[in-house]
Amino acid sequence: LNYALNKDAILKLIGGEYAGKVSTTITAKTVPGFQPYDAYPAPATGDVAKAKELLKGATPTIKLCYRPGTPLREQVAATYKEALERAGFQIVLSPTDATSHYTLIGNKVYANTNPGCDLLTGGWGQDYPSNSTVMGVLMKGGGAIHAEGNNNWSYLDVPELNTKLDTLLS
Repeated sequence: LNYALNKDAILKLIGGEYAGKVSTTITAKTVPGFQPYDAYPAPATGDVAKAKELLKGATPTIKLCYRPGTPLREQVAATYKEALERAGFQIVLSPTDATSHYTLIGNKVYANTNPGCDLLTGGWGQDYPSNSTVMGVLMKGGGAIHAEGNNNWSYLDVPELNTKLDTLLS
């Protein structure tokens, strides 16, 4: 997915240089301890050949839940679809209810069952420059995942990572 995605096209749609820069990290440069890295080195337009190589001919079907309601949101969803399908993914666009999108994706039952979402769109920003408001919000599992109201929309829950995050927060 990371190699197939055309991050440059999405950035241009949402405002180009005025919207920001393509990032290769989870945390921002403003967070103490920031270290630059690129786990999926590829141009901002993607590396379709690498994505196809990793897929090994597979054509997985993926449901992309997105918040509809404006022409821009529809364009962004279509751009995700186009970019991922050029690598071999089969993307099913699934608009949510625009007024309750974040409530839906923050609901563990909705996110992990039918209709569910394999991928989703959303916006989020850290409260202040600290990993407690980044990693601790977006990646902490265990007791941080509730039935509703989640910001860890991936529902990542890796005990070793949870322990490490707890250590870093103490």
